[in-house]
This record gives sequence, structure tokens and C-alpha cells, in this order.
Amino acid sequence: MVAEPSTVSQAAPNSPPAEAPNVYAEGILAGLVGAGAIALWFLILDTIRGRPFYTPTVLGTALFGSGAGLSAPAQLPASLDLVLSFTWVHVLAFLLIGVAGARLLAL
Repeated sequence: MVAEPSTVSQAAPNSPPAEAPNVYAEGILAGLVGAGAIALWFLILDTIRGRPFYTPTVLGTALFGSGAGLSAPAQLPASLDLVLSFTWVHVLAFLLIGVAGARLLAL
């Protein structure tokens, strides 16, 4: 009597499906498009009003400047540091929303 060797294949526990990288890529793309669209919209509005980068300056001041100068926001000078800092937070928030939305739609 000859015993045949048995082969047992086990699936990796909790392995993500093969389409998971595509879902994340779609979420990142959606987040970047959303962040860019909103940023462009406010850049256009601010430029029409004669104050480019006004909105991210005010929001950056509220987030990172501890509200200093918000008593008279119309007098705030545009600050590249605040604009870039707020833009970074803005993009990260939209990336999270985009990835979360893509994951929910993939369920």
C-alpha cells in the first residue's frame, strides 16, 4: 500500500482582493480631482474679487494662526506659508474622502 502525499493549500488570512489597489487608485484620483476643483473654484472667485488666495489665507489663519487677525479678515495679507499649509490639509482631507468613498462603492 502506497500513501499518496496530500497537498493542502490554504488561503492567506484576510488577504485583500486583487482589485484593492485599483480601488485605492480610484479613490486617490477622485480625491485629487475634488481637491483641485474646489481649490480652482475659490481661486477663480477670489481673483474676480481682486484678492487671489484670500480664502486659503483666511482658512490657514484660522487653522494654524490661532485665529490671530481674524477679527478683521479683510485686512489679512496673502501668506504663502498659510496658503501652502492649508492646501496640504485640504488635499489630505479630500484624499481621505476619496479613498473612503471608493472603498464604500467597492463593497
